Amino acid sequence: MINIKVFGDHLHTKFTVSGHSLFEEKGKDIVCSAVSSLSIMTSNYLELKSSLKTVLKDGLLEVEIIDPSLETNQIINIYIQMIKELIKQYPNYISLKFLEE
Repeated sequence: MINIKVFGDHLHTKFTVSGHSLFEEKGKDIVCSAVSSLSIMTSNYLELKSSLKTVLKDGLLEVEIIDPSLETNQIINIYIQMIKELIKQYPNYISLKFLEE
């Protein structure tokens, strides 16, 4: 399962994506591909708007926003909405949790 965690109280300060969906074999997994694409695109866009601390390894993406703002919050809210749409289609393969730091 892909586990997505979004951190922050009033402003989102960090999100992590870990695990694998195991929907299909590696290289053919459309769920992993969709989540990876959305996550990397969001990270890249956030990088244009703020300073980030980013960790990217096999099976893990961690993005921490150094100076969260209303604009970065909006970007993450769009990401969350897109992830929720994927969860509607593939509920057994993706989890989304919200945590305060």
